[in-house]
Amino acid sequence: MSGMGTPGDAYDVTVNVRSHNLAALDRELIENRCRADGNRASGAESNAAGPRHIGMTAERTCARAYSVRAAMVYGIDVSGWQENIRWTDVPISEVQFVFAKATEGLRYYNDRFHEQHDGAKRSGIPFGTYHYLDVRDSGAAQAKHFLTAISGYEGTLLPALDVEEAHGRSPQRIAACVADFLKTVDATLQGKRALLYTNKAFWNDAMAGCDDFSDHPLWIAQYPKRYRSGMQPALPQGWKSAVIWQFTQSASVPGIAGVADMDQLIGDVLSTISR
Repeated sequence: MSGMGTPGDAYDVTVNVRSHNLAALDRELIENRCRADGNRASGAESNAAGPRHIGMTAERTCARAYSVRAAMVYGIDVSGWQENIRWTDVPISEVQFVFAKATEGLRYYNDRFHEQHDGAKRSGIPFGTYHYLDVRDSGAAQAKHFLTAISGYEGTLLPALDVEEAHGRSPQRIAACVADFLKTVDATLQGKRALLYTNKAFWNDAMAGCDDFSDHPLWIAQYPKRYRSGMQPALPQGWKSAVIWQFTQSASVPGIAGVADMDQLIGDVLSTISR
């Protein structure tokens, strides 16, 4: 996200949404799964019916089963760096959700936030917001700054807290700041919890693998050298699963000048990250 460096345990990958059809990645994943399942079935049943027959039958059955949940859900996150987005050009078949940076610390406000919200809403793209945490300031005060900024522009997705800079603070000090922010924001979510965005290297080092926030859905940043649909990111200590994977900072998206961060929903139902 805005302000972050590439996590130290990963590479970045460039994805061109116009030329690199993400649906093709999903088809590749399904075909690989079916082929593997077919091979397993062949090995188990070869004495009874012959490997080729069983394998082909399993592959056809597998394809039908996987087709129900074939499509991955992809999205982008934007900030003040993405100026004058032409939302009518953003392919909603490939960009199925958007998060926009609203605030940072106690003083920064993204002056393009409202237009980013309005553009995504007009295009029918589910929208969420995030705050970039400055651990040198009060977490509760930052939460109030954030909630004031997004009032009336919350969107339909859960808000997120971006935690990725230590500024020399101890793990205990950072954790206290995070806790104060989340407590304030969670109180507005009617029993749900805000997303927490971070990367494995930062969390395991600067946060000493803190597990105090494992009840908050994880949005993980990790950039593989080559992204393939169906890959899973490595997780920081404290979580057994993630709900969103930011897999590149270098996506080329129609309607957006320059590059944008691109994300994959881990799962296929947006309700997992919805308010």
